[in-house]
Amino acid sequence: MLDIPLSAATHSLSWQMPTDLQTAIDHFRLRVSKLEISPIRRFRIGELQSRKSSAYTGWGSAPGIYFFEQAGRVQYIGRALPGTGLRSRVHNQCTAFDDPHWDEVIKDPETSVGVITVPPEEWYWTAALEPYLIEAFAPPHNRKAC
Repeated sequence: MLDIPLSAATHSLSWQMPTDLQTAIDHFRLRVSKLEISPIRRFRIGELQSRKSSAYTGWGSAPGIYFFEQAGRVQYIGRALPGTGLRSRVHNQCTAFDDPHWDEVIKDPETSVGVITVPPEEWYWTAALEPYLIEAFAPPHNRKAC
C-alpha cells in the first residue's frame, strides 16, 4: 500500500496513484471524508438578480453547487466550475426568462437560492455531488437523468 499524504494527493500533480484497486478505493474514501464543503448560504432571488450584487461577496468566483427552492421544494440544482464560478451560473439562471414554467420560479419573490462552495482545487467533487442531489430531490427543472 502506498502511503500518500492527503495534502500531497489533493494539491499536487506529483503524487502517484495507488497500484491496486482496493488501495485506490480506500484512498478515494479518505479524500471524500476530508472534503471541506461550506455550509449552505441562502438568498432571496431578488438579492441575486443583479450581477453586481454584494450578496455574491465571498463566493461569487468559487466552484460549487447551487439550487433554487420555491415553496419548500427544490426546483433546480446546478454546479459551477472554477473557470465560470457560482456568480455567473446563478445570475444566468436568475435571469433566464424564456420558459414559462421557469419564469414562475424566478419571478416569485419568495424563491430562495442556495449555494455550497468547495475549495477551488477540489472542484471536481461537484461532478459527483450534483447528480447525487438531483437523484435525491428530483427537481422538476433538471432535465438530465442521472
